[in-house]
Amino acid sequence: MSKNWRDILGVKKSWQLHEAVVWDNPDTFDRYTILDRQTGDMWGSCTNPFSPQGFGQYVGDVESLSRKGMSVEDYIASADKEGHLGKRVEDLTTLPDAVQKYIKQLLA
Repeated sequence: MSKNWRDILGVKKSWQLHEAVVWDNPDTFDRYTILDRQTGDMWGSCTNPFSPQGFGQYVGDVESLSRKGMSVEDYIASADKEGHLGKRVEDLTTLPDAVQKYIKQLLA
């Protein structure tokens, strides 16, 4: 069995749905903003990120997209309050299957 880079580097990370925070802005093509709560990395996604006409792309991290020194938790609270990323998705299992699969691949 071949090893992936996490195995080679000794990185142990089990994917958990609660590690992701997702906002939904249905007025835009890249309607979902996905944030990895552990690393602060963020991605944008449409409803079908695997389609040739779809969108699923890294957009930056909390450090580069926020005021300097803002923690991930402070960024989450700010985004929820300001609403610029859309409405927070409370139950991630309600997301389209393709978006859930995309999140699993991102955080694996």
